[in-house]
Amino acid sequence: MSQIDGLDESLKVVQSSLQTLINLRMSELAAQQIDTPNREAIRDFVLVGSQLDRLAHDISGMSRV
Repeated sequence: MSQIDGLDESLKVVQSSLQTLINLRMSELAAQQIDTPNREAIRDFVLVGSQLDRLAHDISGMSRV
């Protein structure tokens, strides 16, 4: 396994873990009224998750080259 493949797998694990945390947190937010700063923090967390997804996709593409 090359370093890129290993990094790709690591990013997938991190992405999956972040998605699980996001889903749990969003469920908590839906169950209660949360103030705006916390909503913004969750939004930022979701954005980081999507950026990790793009990074994993880019690395996966690089490993095919």
